[in-house]
Amino acid sequence: MLDPNAMLTHLTQSMGGRAIDLEVTLAATRTELEAAKAEIGQLRQQLADATAPTEQPADGGQAT
Repeated sequence: MLDPNAMLTHLTQSMGGRAIDLEVTLAATRTELEAAKAEIGQLRQQLADATAPTEQPADGGQAT
């Protein structure tokens, strides 16, 4: 597997200013990814809450 830091260094050296643009894009993408992960976590919790079985009275809901 290639080392991401080595790849970035290579890009920086070979592409000059363009590599800075790539770093900014990468940072923005990481931020978006983290936000998406947080949103997925919230949605999973909402789904779990919505599909959790509700507690039923021991008598099956019948009046005694």
